[in-house]
Amino acid sequence: MMSIKIKPLSLVGPMGCGKSTLAPLLAKELQWHYFDTDQIVVQNETLLSCHSERSEEYRSFMRSFGRLPQDDRGNKLKALEIFQKKGELYFREQEYQVLKKIFEENKNSYFVIALGGGTLVLEKNRDLLVSQTKSIFLKTSLEEIEKRLFLEDRPSWCSTWLQKVYPQRIGFYEMSDIIIDTDFKNPSQIVKEIVSALSS
Repeated sequence: MMSIKIKPLSLVGPMGCGKSTLAPLLAKELQWHYFDTDQIVVQNETLLSCHSERSEEYRSFMRSFGRLPQDDRGNKLKALEIFQKKGELYFREQEYQVLKKIFEENKNSYFVIALGGGTLVLEKNRDLLVSQTKSIFLKTSLEEIEKRLFLEDRPSWCSTWLQKVYPQRIGFYEMSDIIIDTDFKNPSQIVKEIVSALSS
């Protein structure tokens, strides 16, 4: 284990590049804590649905969050469902509110954030992350991503949709402070590469 003190880290890249898998592993290596925006958006939506008849004060209280139990595949599928039902603009706005809350409640703290694949599409998300974090792009080929999506049993349309949006988002990803190639590497190898890049 080692402890590096720089800025909070944001993991960026398309679905299937390993953000949610690597965030807790990297956080453990750095002795930090971590957040996953997809997990938190899903939790918030679930709470709002369950307590839609309660007062706004109660809903606000229930929206507070900490580290969530890992159920990554289930959360990813629920995130996709929210995205499909309520639209991308709604989902990006929820991500922004989550990010603001993370930074407001964790000032002077160090942590890793696993972002959604399209979080950087929204300009105010980009501005917030540039000012508050050191970003790491988990660069992964579409071929490798397709293999991972198949192994994770993601919906079949994900691959087709990703081929459409990836070219539109690659420019945002490549603006990251650090770029790590992940093809043909296991999570442990990738974490070591990130730590090495942070130490240099």
